[in-house]
Amino acid sequence: MGSYGAVAEFFHEPGEAIATDAKLSCITPRGGIRLEPREDIEVCEYEKSSGGDPGKQKHIALCLRLHDSRMSGAEVLSERGRDESALKDEDRDDVLFDLGVSAIGRGCFQLDFCVRTGDPDLIDLCRQYCDSSVFEHGSPVIPALLERQPHRVIITRLGRIEVYQAIGGETTAGKSPVGPHTHLLPELLRSDRTHAADTPIADGWVPCAFLYPQSTMGNYHD
Repeated sequence: MGSYGAVAEFFHEPGEAIATDAKLSCITPRGGIRLEPREDIEVCEYEKSSGGDPGKQKHIALCLRLHDSRMSGAEVLSERGRDESALKDEDRDDVLFDLGVSAIGRGCFQLDFCVRTGDPDLIDLCRQYCDSSVFEHGSPVIPALLERQPHRVIITRLGRIEVYQAIGGETTAGKSPVGPHTHLLPELLRSDRTHAADTPIADGWVPCAFLYPQSTMGNYHD
């Protein structure tokens, strides 16, 4: 789920503990996903090479009309209160902050890229810098997030992905962790695209979630 440059990916490994429910949710110790289908979804199926694999892999994009896909469009750090829609009961008293990624690119309006924490010190810091951009030079917010490792929560009109494990970087040898993870890439966000140029989405539609049937993508590092 996400846009071109701000995305969350959910994978699980064979044998990994999984909790599911009737709400199309799936939770593992490292992250979780909830899909929220709608009658107005447009399904786009196509094949594409992924992750250095020379073969073609089936992709399914779940799209909404542009005006139906929009989320907050926040350009500054914003407190959203308790995350009452969290996938796990124990996370619903923690505080959700929208990072305001639309400050970088106009193509990421179909998601809210958030962090969630119950850490009092991190909550205080985020509240101190609300209404400012976390991407401004000298902002201490991003370094604090890398240090404190809060949950990342990416929300679209079709559901959410939550990531509980470490943010890729020094703690993961510079590689994306295997399993659920996020990417926040300013150089891609600045292209102002909602999706990659080689994704065959019809004009007027915006992909809000992707599925990869029989995917092996969780088994490689990028």
